[in-house]
Amino acid sequence: MFILLLSLTLDKEKRALFVALFEQYKKIMFRDALAVLRNKADAEDAVQNACVSLMSHIDDPVFSDIGSYNAKKYVRETVKNASVQILGRRGFSGPFNDGAAYSDFESDIVEKLQNKELYDAVIKTINGMDEKYRDALYRYYVLGQTVKEIAKLTHTKPETVEKRIFRGKNIILEMVDPKDYGYDR
Repeated sequence: MFILLLSLTLDKEKRALFVALFEQYKKIMFRDALAVLRNKADAEDAVQNACVSLMSHIDDPVFSDIGSYNAKKYVRETVKNASVQILGRRGFSGPFNDGAAYSDFESDIVEKLQNKELYDAVIKTINGMDEKYRDALYRYYVLGQTVKEIAKLTHTKPETVEKRIFRGKNIILEMVDPKDYGYDR
């Protein structure tokens, strides 16, 4: 209900689009958030946070057809990211938070991603990437899969997976300059 009230801040056309988007995907969003968080209240918070993000991106071309595969994928990724952020606030210690999986540079990136604007820019860049890079980054950083696991699941060589992760990170760094968001990098 809060989300629909918040949508009143949008103009009439955008509000109608957002309400239609929310109505179409609210059950999927809640289910995805609940799968990550395993807590109804946190899942509701994640859906709410995802909706705020979706409202700010309602003009994106991906929403020209809210029933499209890309729109659904965008919505699901947004709610998963919101869920992961809530896990982080809870002090979740996932497979890639053991200190060994990240170099100093990578852990520095994780800290910087807490800045909302920078985070949104990175997510937009990732969503615009070729699927092979996006998938490798998602599996490695979000799902915590090893390079060997990703290679086996995607029927590629481990070296190929490593290159995709490396190139994906480079694409992000080329497209999003942390200096534009107040970081010295």
